[in-house]
Amino acid sequence: MKLRNAVMTYVYDDTVMPEEIDCRVRLGVGMIDVFYDVGEGNEVCYKGNETEAGRFKLEAPTVHGKGSLQRVSGHLFEGSWVEMGWEGTWSIKLASQDDQDE
Repeated sequence: MKLRNAVMTYVYDDTVMPEEIDCRVRLGVGMIDVFYDVGEGNEVCYKGNETEAGRFKLEAPTVHGKGSLQRVSGHLFEGSWVEMGWEGTWSIKLASQDDQDE
């Protein structure tokens, strides 16, 4: 399964302005992994399984993270997350296949 480039937009509960970061997504049958850089060569990985068609529950043990994502269109996922005492919402937009680096 190939990693796909994506953009994650997230909002903390107490902020108004959303923030965007680059991320990578690996999709497979019944699973999704989301990777993002947190600086100094460190990366967080949320791994999840499909609980029903297009809905995923994810966990990132290294940051005590839990999240959910729902596929709302072919390239767009939306959901919520809790990580190290913070919580908020996120959306992940996959780059089109044509935009991918080989």
